[in-house]
Amino acid sequence: EISKFEGISIAHQKDPKRKAITIIEAISIAAFPILLVIVISAYLSAFANPVSGYYPIQIVKVRVLNELGAEQYEFRRGQVFYVEVTIKYPGLPVPTYYYYYYYYYYGYYAYYYYYGYAPAPPTISTLTIIRIMDPEQYVFAIGASPRTLSSGETYSFALGWRIPMEARLGDYTIKVMVWDTWIIYGGGNPLALPVEVVIHVVE
Repeated sequence: EISKFEGISIAHQKDPKRKAITIIEAISIAAFPILLVIVISAYLSAFANPVSGYYPIQIVKVRVLNELGAEQYEFRRGQVFYVEVTIKYPGLPVPTYYYYYYYYYYGYYAYYYYYGYAPAPPTISTLTIIRIMDPEQYVFAIGASPRTLSSGETYSFALGWRIPMEARLGDYTIKVMVWDTWIIYGGGNPLALPVEVVIHVVE
């Protein structure tokens, strides 16, 4: 003979609605930690996803100097010139997109994102590259200067070259770029808008 208590227990076990609710509750409890990890991971990873077109470094100044340190943009073969570059790390807040994922029952999910600002890193590693192309668009010279900048810091340097006696006459394009590191080390990501200046080799 089944007792009243036992009868209720059996009835609950055989109730399909109750069984469905129990399964959903179990799935919800099991999925909650996973959902929490996904949401937190998505939130934190957003700090590494700055908005496209954002550059943390500013190329403040690019000048061409002669051997006396005076600004000059017309040279002759055999003369020496210097390219002086000044860059700055303002340390401004980084425009960033945040995104979240929400998972629902039966495999459905939804997500949303919004734009915001993340704190700038206290320091940033830079590689400033100077590339000079001759009138025929061949590489005349390449120079680089690595530097780790702190927030608000300005850095200036100059690299120099002598124009060979057999150099082509015409316009030489000097392009200054700031990368995170060399491409062979997994870098090549631009940190600043490039700047170009032109010098003229006249004779």
